[in-house]
Amino acid sequence: MADSAPDGSLQRAAAGSVAVTCATTRTLDQARTALDGVTPDDVRHAALELLDHLSANHGTAD
Repeated sequence: MADSAPDGSLQRAAAGSVAVTCATTRTLDQARTALDGVTPDDVRHAALELLDHLSANHGTAD
């Protein structure tokens, strides 16, 4: 996701934050806590929305 977003975009920053967070935490709660520290605010909000989207769709693909 991060690689497909335009360089410097909010989507790329959010996806990169989520990717690193998911790679370094074990639970969804830990990931949310880690993302709470992301700055600036717009990146944090976009990252949390992306994490929510991914976690809501987890396990739905065959």
